[in-house]
Amino acid sequence: MELTDLKGIGEKTAKILTDAGMARPEDLLSCLPLSYIDTRHPKPLRDVDEGEFACVAALVERAPTVYYFKGSARVTVACVSGADRLSLCFMNQSYRAGQFTIGQKLLVYGCFGGHPKRSVWNPVLCKPEDGILPRYKPLKGVAQTTLRRAIAQALELCPVAELPDESLFADLGLMRRGEAYRVAHFPTDTGELARAQTRLAFDKAFAYLLSVARRRAERRAQGGRAFAMEDLPENFIATLPFSPTRAQERVLLEISADMSLSAPMNRLVQGDVGCGKTLLAEYALFAAAENGRQGALLAPTEILARQHYAHLQQRFGEHCVLLLGGQTAATTRAAKAALQSGTAQIVVGTHALLTENVAFTNLALLVVDEQHRFGVAQRAGLAAKGSAPDMLVMSATPIPRTLAMTLFGDLDISAVDELPAGRLPVKTRYIAPAKRAEMYRYIAEQAANGVQSYVVCPCIEAAEGLEGLSAKEIYKELQSLCAGARIALLHGKLSSKEKTRVMQAFADGAADILVTTTVIEVGVHMPNANCMVIEGAERFGLSTLHQLRGRIGRGTVEAHCFLLSRSRSLSTRERLEVLLSGADGFAVAEEDLRLRGAGDYFGQRQSGEDATARSLYNINAAVIAMAQDAVFRVERLAAGEREKWFDTLCGDARADAIVMN
Repeated sequence: MELTDLKGIGEKTAKILTDAGMARPEDLLSCLPLSYIDTRHPKPLRDVDEGEFACVAALVERAPTVYYFKGSARVTVACVSGADRLSLCFMNQSYRAGQFTIGQKLLVYGCFGGHPKRSVWNPVLCKPEDGILPRYKPLKGVAQTTLRRAIAQALELCPVAELPDESLFADLGLMRRGEAYRVAHFPTDTGELARAQTRLAFDKAFAYLLSVARRRAERRAQGGRAFAMEDLPENFIATLPFSPTRAQERVLLEISADMSLSAPMNRLVQGDVGCGKTLLAEYALFAAAENGRQGALLAPTEILARQHYAHLQQRFGEHCVLLLGGQTAATTRAAKAALQSGTAQIVVGTHALLTENVAFTNLALLVVDEQHRFGVAQRAGLAAKGSAPDMLVMSATPIPRTLAMTLFGDLDISAVDELPAGRLPVKTRYIAPAKRAEMYRYIAEQAANGVQSYVVCPCIEAAEGLEGLSAKEIYKELQSLCAGARIALLHGKLSSKEKTRVMQAFADGAADILVTTTVIEVGVHMPNANCMVIEGAERFGLSTLHQLRGRIGRGTVEAHCFLLSRSRSLSTRERLEVLLSGADGFAVAEEDLRLRGAGDYFGQRQSGEDATARSLYNINAAVIAMAQDAVFRVERLAAGEREKWFDTLCGDARADAIVMN
C-alpha cells in the first residue's frame, strides 16, 4: 500500500511525509504525538509558566488589529482570561482578522510568553468537543488535521505486529501493542493514555536492553590477551607526586583485574567532574606500555586531546604521539609512521584516529574519553585496528548506578565517588532578573583582576520564546555591561578550526569572558576560569547544569556559579535548589532522574515541545525494571526461540544504540 492510497494524501503531501521518514502508511503509526491538547480541562492562565505549552480559555476583549511591515502581516487579538490579559498574535495570517468578534469565547493552545504581558504566537484554536487532541511535530505543507486523518486510516488498514510471543510477559499487565498505538494517537481517557504510553516506553526499553544482552553475550565469547599486571599498581602509584583517593585506588585495582584476564576488558569509569578519572586512564595506558603493547586515547575535541597529550607526554616522552585533523601533513605522517612501526606506544587523538590509513603494530588498549560523544560504530571501528583490544570508556556524567547497570549492561561499571582532598566546592547562587546588572558588574570587576568567566546561553540565535537569551544577543549586550573586558564568542555553528582557536585563546588568557553555549560541557581544564553565569538556567536539566558548573573551580581559589532565571514558577526554583544545596554529581543525577525520567539517557536531548513528547513516553525506573525482567525471560529461552527475539528487535535497537552509547 502506498501513502497516496490514503484519502486526502496526494503526491505533494506524500513526498513531504516521505522526506520526513514516513514513506509507507504503517510508518505513520510511529509518528507519535508531541503533546496533547486537553480541551476538556483548560488551564487557568495564572497557572501557566513562561514557555509552557497549554490550553487556556479566553474571551475576546477588542476587535483584532492588523499591522503590516515589509510585506509581513501581524494580526493581534486582545483577550482576557480570568483576571489576566492575553494577546493572541498571528503572523502572516491576515485572514484571521475576520474570525473574531468582541465577547467571543475561545479555547487557545500554544506556547505562552511571560509576565507582565502574556501572549501566545500562532495559537491553535480548539473546540470543547475536540476532547483530547493529538499534536504532532509540525511538517511544512501538511496540516495537523491532514496528518490526523491519515494516521486514523493507517490504524485501520495497517495492523501493528505483535512481539514473537506476548504471553512471555502477560503477567506484567501491559496493553497490547496495537491497542497502545491506537490509544496513543486518539485517546479518550487520560488513564488509558498513561497505559498506552507505558507500553510504548516498555517496547523501546525492551528492544534496547535485548540488544545490550546480545552484545554482552558476543563480548564474553571473544578471546583476548592477558596482561602481566603483577606489581604494576604499586609501581604506578610510586611515580605519582600525590596520593590517589581511596576511590581511585579501588578502580585502579578493578582495571588491573580486568586487564589480567584473557577476555577483553570492557569497563565504564564514571564519576563527578574533577574526581580524577584521567589518572585511571593514564594507569591503563601505563600498564599496556609496560607489557610492550600500544594504547590509544580517543578524545572528542582537539583542545581536550592536546591537554591529554601534554600530560601523558610527561610520562611517555617521545613514545607518545598526537594525531589531530588540523595538524600539518608532515606531523601527521610522522605520527602514523611511529604507530605503524611500533616506536610510539601511546597515541592521543580525535576522530582522526578513526581514518582507514591509521595502522598500529599491536593495539591492545583503547581509552575513550567522554564516551557519550562517540557512537558504538566509532568505538568498534577503532577497536578493529587491534585484535580484541581492552576498552576503557570514561564518562563525566554521573548516572545513578541502577540506571547505569541497565544502559551499559555490556560494560563493567566503576564509580569514582570521591573528590581529591583540598578541592573547594563551587559556590552557587540564584540570581533574580533585578540583580542581573549588578552581577555583571561583579564579573567585569573579576575580569579587571585577571579572573576569567564563562557566560552560558541556552541558544545561539535569537528565537521566539527565548528573547534575550541567545549567545549572540548576550555577547553584544556585554560589550556595554562589561566595558573594558575582552569578550569572546563560542558556539556550535562555528567551524572546528574556529572553535579550537577561540578555546585556545581563552586558555591562553587572551579573553576575559567567554560567551558560549553548552559546547563547553566537555571536560576542558581551565584553572583560571573561576566564574560562570548560566542564563535561562531553568531551560537546562540538572545534570547539564552540574556539568557546566564543573568547568570552573579547577584551581585553588573558590569559584562562583550564578544561575539566572526569569521563571516565576515555584517548581523551577525548587529544582534549582538541588544545585544551590551543594549536592554532588551523583545526588544531582538521582534527582534529575526522579524529575525527568530516563528519557535523556535513552536518546538525544530535545527542547521545547519535543521535551513534552519525551516526558509523555518516558522510560522511568518502573519501565526499566519491567523491560529488564522481560529480557531475562528471553535469555532463558532455548537458543532457537531466543534468536527469534533477537532477529525481530535488535536491528532497530542497534541503530538507537549508536545514538545512546
